[in-house]
Amino acid sequence: MRADRRSRRVFCPRCETAHERCHHAATEVIVCDCGHRFRLRPSRRARRLARTDRARAALRQLGRRADRLCRLILDSRASEIEIAMERHRLRAFAQRLFPERMELYDMVFESRFERLYEQFRRFEDPCD
Repeated sequence: MRADRRSRRVFCPRCETAHERCHHAATEVIVCDCGHRFRLRPSRRARRLARTDRARAALRQLGRRADRLCRLILDSRASEIEIAMERHRLRAFAQRLFPERMELYDMVFESRFERLYEQFRRFEDPCD
């Protein structure tokens, strides 16, 4: 499907007949005079921006969950088991979102959790 950038026309992939974009919703099927049926698709740029927006939203969610884990480590009422479980869940969440970037996750987040744990948890007296 070809689109004319100067106007709001799209062209049938089979016969190149022009159709006005404003008459068709993005999800509507267009039936050309030649009988060919096709849908309007978002542009490559729009699809790329949508992927970028989803990735940014996933990163924000990962950051919020990491911040929650940091607060959990700092909270003296949280048990070690609770922290370990949340850490495991966060790692699994990151693995689902960005499986190819786990080395970066380890460098950024795991080192942060280790440092906080060493600083605030290692020297606690279990009898307190």
